[in-house]
Amino acid sequence: MGLDNIPKEYPCALKAARDKDNRIDCAQTQNENNCTWKNEKESNPMVNHISGATSMFGTDCWYRGKYGNFLINILNDTEETETSEYHFYGKDGDGLDPDNCFDMAKWMRDNTEKFAFNAKEYVKNDTRIQIQLSDEESKPDPLIEYINDWVYAIWWLEFVGKTSNGSAVWW
Repeated sequence: MGLDNIPKEYPCALKAARDKDNRIDCAQTQNENNCTWKNEKESNPMVNHISGATSMFGTDCWYRGKYGNFLINILNDTEETETSEYHFYGKDGDGLDPDNCFDMAKWMRDNTEKFAFNAKEYVKNDTRIQIQLSDEESKPDPLIEYINDWVYAIWWLEFVGKTSNGSAVWW
């Protein structure tokens, strides 16, 4: 099982700041306003307030594909992502080409209402969430968090489909 989805081609590659080993320095690139992901996310009112399921290692344009598949499992009311026509690792586990990204984003958008309903049921029935809510009254509403994460996932798929020639899987 994969962990993260990464842009197949980094849209910032030509203007990114680099470290001494010629790797992209994400923090510096963002500070110089040359991060395509950050600039597009901040300019979009649907996602600019959502932290999203971004990756480890400080690479914000990576997406936690394992978590995206968890969201799809909520939609499909199953624990088996492999039974879904769509998942973040692609049909053969190598990622998604741009058309797959746009198709999956459309499918997710078309199923947003069903996702919200199933997420509400998931939150209501998951005892771990209920225990957390009773312990920490100031925690954000988990249903709103799931819905925001769903919206971010749709945006991310469209972003990498448009700017990055799709996504690859980092195993």
